[in-house]
Amino acid sequence: MKVFIYWLLIVLVTSASAKEAIHSFHSDIEISQIGQITITETLLVKAENIAINRGIFRDFPTQYFGKYLTQNRVGFKVLLITRNGQIEPYHTQEMSNGIRIYIGSSDTMLQPGVHEYQITYQTDKQIGYFDDYDEFYWNVTGTGWAFPILKASAHITLPNEGHTQVTDQRAWTGYQGEQSQHYELNNDDTGLGFVTTEALKPNQGLTVGIQFPKGILIPEPFDISTFLADNLLWILSLLVFLFYFGFYLSAWYRHGKDPEKGVILVRFYPPKGLSPAAVHYIDNEKTNSKTLTAALLNLAVKGYITITQLKNKYQLKLIKSKKKLPPLSKGERVLKNTLFSGRSKQLTISKKYNSKLKKAERKLFSSLKKEYQKKCFVDNRSYVIWGWVISFACFFLGTLLIFNPLLSASDLFLTIIIYTILFVLGLAFLITAPIITSFIILGLLAASYFEIIHFFIHQKTWIFFVLSLLGVNVLFTFLLRATTPFGRHIKDQIDGLKLYMKSAEEHRLNTMNPPDRTIEYYEQLLPYATALGLENHWSEKFADVINLQTTDTNQHQPVYQPSWYHNQLNNKSFSGFSANEVSRSLRKTVKAAAVIPSASRSASSGSYTSSSYTSSSSSSSYSSSSSSGSSGGGGGGGGGGGW
Repeated sequence: MKVFIYWLLIVLVTSASAKEAIHSFHSDIEISQIGQITITETLLVKAENIAINRGIFRDFPTQYFGKYLTQNRVGFKVLLITRNGQIEPYHTQEMSNGIRIYIGSSDTMLQPGVHEYQITYQTDKQIGYFDDYDEFYWNVTGTGWAFPILKASAHITLPNEGHTQVTDQRAWTGYQGEQSQHYELNNDDTGLGFVTTEALKPNQGLTVGIQFPKGILIPEPFDISTFLADNLLWILSLLVFLFYFGFYLSAWYRHGKDPEKGVILVRFYPPKGLSPAAVHYIDNEKTNSKTLTAALLNLAVKGYITITQLKNKYQLKLIKSKKKLPPLSKGERVLKNTLFSGRSKQLTISKKYNSKLKKAERKLFSSLKKEYQKKCFVDNRSYVIWGWVISFACFFLGTLLIFNPLLSASDLFLTIIIYTILFVLGLAFLITAPIITSFIILGLLAASYFEIIHFFIHQKTWIFFVLSLLGVNVLFTFLLRATTPFGRHIKDQIDGLKLYMKSAEEHRLNTMNPPDRTIEYYEQLLPYATALGLENHWSEKFADVINLQTTDTNQHQPVYQPSWYHNQLNNKSFSGFSANEVSRSLRKTVKAAAVIPSASRSASSGSYTSSSYTSSSSSSSYSSSSSSGSSGGGGGGGGGGGW
């Protein structure tokens, strides 16, 4: 047992001592008068052939984004790379927004121990020129290193003794976006110095910033050709977006504008040949539970069925009448025949799913749309489809702008297709198995919480661009749905019926020879009032006719009780008929009964240690009046690892 513990301690101590790290990271930064920057990074790296086998790699961002998605590519040129004082071979590789330098040879294994690497390179376009001052805001180490950095430091040299005129000097440490300030200044006669006072963990970094008066540096002239070359995809994306928006706007102006309203006259009857369900569909341009409720009430009023309210349910009963009944519309015939198919003469519905009611609802809605959709509405579907196609092109170009050159155009297209398929599949699973899918989605979101927050923080403009595309599509998909001249004429008639039902000035209407205010007339138009949401107005208009006053002060039973409606509970007659309450209660029941329940609808060992990095715009200011700077901000940055 003692021997086992002894060997275990040896393994633990060896593992601890073998941990790879950057013992020291020092950056000498020399800024010329024209803004060109020469940097020599000296790294003392402990290698143990764990992640560092042949050498290290260093990432350097060369692509930044400014306002309005404009892109700025900075220059980058490697001058010299040495290891332990000797020239070291290297090769470069394009990354998502910069360059990766692989230092070492694939044919040579690195000896374990501490190695000194020196990387000398030049870059430009890293100075921020503002109205009152100039600024150098620099991410010294980057926040993408796979190893801890025990000590980081930087020394900045300005031309013409510019370091003596600096008006602000500060630094930030920590993870990307953090504002910790574990550092101290180490200025000397030749320049400005910074040194960390705490070790940096993996993916932590050091960022420095200085501000100095104008005149020390000569601003680089603006090159329009370089700007156009850097922002070609941005310009193309903007032009396509403007064309896309103009296409939609033109299509809406020519085909999507509704005809002007006609003169609205009071009407005492609904448009000829229209059922209450059809009136609701045309008036709202959609079908829902109120459409079905109005149709059921009209079947009852016409004498085809009776409606009996029981405890938490309704009973619909087919009536065999010997007298001739008013004719039904196509949709109402379909509804009646589906509800009472075969020998069935009775149907009980509650707030539990009822497959027969659902089938009847589907057939009713299908009949209404088949009969009136093309007559009354035009959706301009071809323009909407082309709009979505153009927006997809905008999305493709915009994605290429943001993530180029991480993916080639073909790879990017394939990636978009894959994500679209995954989105559709996820949506399908969410519909068929919402509970399970919701837990999976929540788990994935929780697992990638920080990555999602990080993406939203650094891709705000891109997200706004995508949401704008989606918003314009949804907006014009709605706006391009127009009413035909015939549909506008029918709507004007419906508005005239609404005007009569809501009007309280009966003495003015009497001059227009309205029909007699009888119980029969009240019941005839009650389903239409339900379809239009005017049950209360309609009942109040006929309050004196249906005589809501009681005849029995003890029982308080109203005189009026329609023959087609019964209210019972435990076979005891219940008093009262309120059109609003009956309509609302029946609608809630049929709505719940037609909803399909969800239950029935369900069904690192690679070649090198990778790292990621994010760069901020080199022209962004950290502001001397606040602490808005942060670790990972400014130019430079990147990170590195072993290979």
